[in-house]
Amino acid sequence: MKRTLSVVLCLMMLMLLSFTAFAEESSDTNWDSISEQRYQYLDSTSRDIWDDMTYEEKLNASHIPEEKLISMTDQQLLWAIDDYPFLVNILLFDSYRDGYENLLENCDALRELVSRENAFWKYLNHYNSLNVPKSVDAVNAYGDIADLIYAEIILANMEDVAAFSVQEKVSVLEVIQEKREEKASVPEIFGGDICTLYENETGIADTVFRASYNGPYTIVSLKGKSISGYKLSSIDYTTAESDSICADIRDSYTNITISGAATRKYNCHSYACYKRSTSNTYWVETAPTGCGYTRRDTAVNGGAIYYASGSPHSGVVHAVSGGTSVLVKSKWGNGPLVQHGTSNCPYGSSVLYYD
Repeated sequence: MKRTLSVVLCLMMLMLLSFTAFAEESSDTNWDSISEQRYQYLDSTSRDIWDDMTYEEKLNASHIPEEKLISMTDQQLLWAIDDYPFLVNILLFDSYRDGYENLLENCDALRELVSRENAFWKYLNHYNSLNVPKSVDAVNAYGDIADLIYAEIILANMEDVAAFSVQEKVSVLEVIQEKREEKASVPEIFGGDICTLYENETGIADTVFRASYNGPYTIVSLKGKSISGYKLSSIDYTTAESDSICADIRDSYTNITISGAATRKYNCHSYACYKRSTSNTYWVETAPTGCGYTRRDTAVNGGAIYYASGSPHSGVVHAVSGGTSVLVKSKWGNGPLVQHGTSNCPYGSSVLYYD
């Protein structure tokens, strides 16, 4: 009996010691990060019908319920931004700022994150953790390339870095410079900064860098009117960067045809009103009315279409079927040339026709 009692006491002591050790280990472990799960935008039903949904239906399906949103951790929000089905939209407007504002309006995770304290620094730390692929053959290389492009644009627009203290600017620049050096080691993949921060004469991060252009130059529109055009003077996308952007657009948008590589050399107004070719090298800020086009009540084959709501966007009426169904070809911001339905794009559905 005494022997049995001794064994039981020993077992109880071992269990107590084990529990104490487990408790001490638990106090040093971030169990939240272990238990966190990425938010799933598409359930099995949505995923099955995604290809048949309109753009507006896809946007609505990509919203996060408010009660879920406010309960998400910072890490979950960062993941949800990465996984947002239309993250690529940040590139599809003439200015990165317009792209950021569009994303902020539609991506619940980004909007929730920026409402929280120290959002910029949390996102900067996230950017610092992003992988820089060393080869286009690496696993998820195109996804990693695109993630870096989007993150740099978000960072450059999230806060006014010029208002930061000197020490804060130095901290930002350390992260930016480290990523620059990593990207510079694979020039066949990365052509340079897409949109990030640069050093001023004192050597600290100061303001936002965007694509820069020379001009204006006087060029002649397709209607014979003199307009201003600008030529890209900074580095354009590499083939790998362009391919990664186009891959994301194909994932997000269905029933479209990509007709030209992603580039910053020309924009929608230039393609619609100046030169309808992927060899176009001018960026134009003038809409069809300023290029000599005349307003029409209905779509005309070969005419121009102008999206009047939100950020201005122009395209070419590629085909008209049944008098109402219009196929458009337009240059999507800093992205590629795309053939698409009138409302199957991020520019709204309020349109005007010109010829």
